[in-house]
Parts: sequence; C-alpha cells; structure tokens
Amino acid sequence: MTQEPASAPLFGWREYGAPNGLPVIYHHGMPGAHTEAAWLHDQARRNDVRLIVPDRPGIGATPFTALNRIADLVPHFCRLMDHLHVPRCHHAGWSSGGPMALAMAALVPERITGVSIMASYTHFYEAGLEDSLVKPFARHTRFTRGRLVEVLVGLIRVAGWTERLLPWVYLFYLRRLCSPADREILSQAAFRRVFMAAQTEAFRQGTSGARQDFALQYRDWGFRLKDVQAPVMLYQGQDDPIVVRENGEDLNRRLPQCDLRRIDGEGHFFPFLNGFQHEWMAALSR
Repeated sequence: MTQEPASAPLFGWREYGAPNGLPVIYHHGMPGAHTEAAWLHDQARRNDVRLIVPDRPGIGATPFTALNRIADLVPHFCRLMDHLHVPRCHHAGWSSGGPMALAMAALVPERITGVSIMASYTHFYEAGLEDSLVKPFARHTRFTRGRLVEVLVGLIRVAGWTERLLPWVYLFYLRRLCSPADREILSQAAFRRVFMAAQTEAFRQGTSGARQDFALQYRDWGFRLKDVQAPVMLYQGQDDPIVVRENGEDLNRRLPQCDLRRIDGEGHFFPFLNGFQHEWMAALSR
C-alpha cells in the first residue's frame, strides 16, 4: 500500500443529502465528477444519508496526480475521511467508481462499514475479461481487440474535446449505445442537465484525469477481489450494454461476501431512478 500523501493536495469533494445523516462516500463514474450525485440529493436527504463525493485526480477541483494502481487512491480517500472526521463509513461506487469502493474494503477494512457497487466493472487483470469493457464499442470500430484499449483511451481525448465544444454530440452517441431503459432516463431534460454538468466537470482540467482513470481499470488494481472481506451489495442491470452483466457475475463469484441483485429490464443508469435510490439507501441503515 502507498504511503499517506501528507504533502499532496486534499481531494476536492462535494456533499449532498442530509448534512448530519449516515455518511456514505460515493465514488463517481467516468467520465464523471461529483456533480452526478446531485441527482441523488433529494433521496439522500429523505433517507437521512450524507453523501460525500470526492473527485479523483485531474477531475473537477482535484489536481492531477500520476497514479500507478487503483490502490494508490486509498491513502487519499483516507485523508479526506480524516479531514471530515469520519473514522468509518459505507463506500459506494457507480460504474468506474466501483473499484475505488472495493479498494477501500480490501486495503483498509477498518475504515469500512460496507460496500455498494452498481453497474461496475470487475477486475479485468484478475478475471481475464479484458474484452468486456470494449465489447460495446466493437461494432463501431474496425480495430482488433488488441488495439481496442489503445483506441478507447485515445477516444477519451476526443470526448474531452467534444465536451468542451459540443456536449450534445457525446450525449447523442451515448443514447445510441445505451439500452431502451437508459434512453428513457437520458430523455429527461432535468437529468440531462445534471449528467452533462458532470461530463463538463470531468474535463474541466483537460483530459489527463479521465484518461488515467480509464487506464487504471485495466491494470493490476493492487489487490485481489478475495481480499474484500466486507459485505458487498452488488447491483447489476441485466440489459446493460456498457458494463455487460458478465462483470456482475464474475464479481459475484470472486467476492467472498457478495449479494448480487440482478435488475431485469434496466441498463447502466438505474442508480438514478428514484425507486432504486430509495431501496438502496433504506438498505444502508438496516
């Protein structure tokens, strides 16, 4: 595990929900930023949950820091918890945020009360499912599997450029890729505003943060899934074309205490449904 980054800048963060509620650190997706959790604010307030949402390096207000493994983020998250006087709490992650929550559980279990991960990738390096991430894009490129990762990392640069100049181009492509259930969520003007604000925030400093965040998913994370001894609530949309359901099945097999909840008819964006948010947040206090 890496040393405590005493001289490193504190991660930027934002809080949503009930200020004095049950603390939950929420790890955002990618491309994404703390602002995506604004869509969870009302339900968090109703369910007495305090959402603490840090931006990772190069995202939002967090300065870019070069990292080698997802494990390198753990001391930074611990430092933020110390700063907020939160000795232990639940960690949750959506999509690319899931591995961050698992890293905390594996490497500093004494700071974890539980883990929730939603529509999240498995440990590609460990599981050998490297093509599951790029599978949704395969029909859109002539490149072979061996080059798809390189191509997708390059596309993050294009995504950043697109977000700054014409965000709706990115949204148009995403809506084509998503499931019917996801397109219905993305069709809501209020949600689109929150979602696109998160995309813009993700690229506020440029594209280095998003590119690094993506690349870390594909390397050795610095721990193994069997090291996660905390109970994990795992939610997987069965119609998710972005994080395909094989990811959830693999996580369920490898995590020692995993409760996989398969959600029929939903895709990648189900965490932003009010009904799901209420069910999930109510379960946190049980």
